[in-house]
Amino acid sequence: MADNRASFAQGYGIALFESLFEMDDKNLINAADKNFADFEQVIESSLELKNFLSSPAFETNEKHEVLKELKNKLNLEEPFYRFLCVLVDQGHFDLYSGIVKSYREAILKSEQKVSVNVTSAFDLSDDQKGRVLYALSKKLGKDVLLNVQVNPALIGGLKAEVDGVIYDASIKGKLNSLQKEMKS
Repeated sequence: MADNRASFAQGYGIALFESLFEMDDKNLINAADKNFADFEQVIESSLELKNFLSSPAFETNEKHEVLKELKNKLNLEEPFYRFLCVLVDQGHFDLYSGIVKSYREAILKSEQKVSVNVTSAFDLSDDQKGRVLYALSKKLGKDVLLNVQVNPALIGGLKAEVDGVIYDASIKGKLNSLQKEMKS
């Protein structure tokens, strides 16, 4: 069931991107991305609001009124507001964060870019980040947006995740591999 929900979220995100892309207006795509960010900030700061919009216990017209207030307060674009209303109408508002992720991935893909999550055993200097960025860009053949996190449990080295594929060049990963070989 969880895979089904993720698939729905991905479908919504891609459909929204493609409909805006077909309008051939980069400003609309950027405006929707900004609307996602602004609205996401409000939703993440209010669990009560998130639960209200996701709950089948409340009437759709009540949810529309709240969305309209937020539209005016946040200066959300009309197409984005209508999109939120569709999510509420279909009972799929709980997919919001997955939709945002999917929408942003579609933007990156259209721009021949990729987002890479890098986990390092320690903080990387700007020079080290630059070298990692260069190596990944060269390997992937795309511009890379780097998201760096620190996890001292890696002991040394780093791990990179690209489109669900993990490249593990950490000492912990190498020790785990060696341990598995020794057990075989």
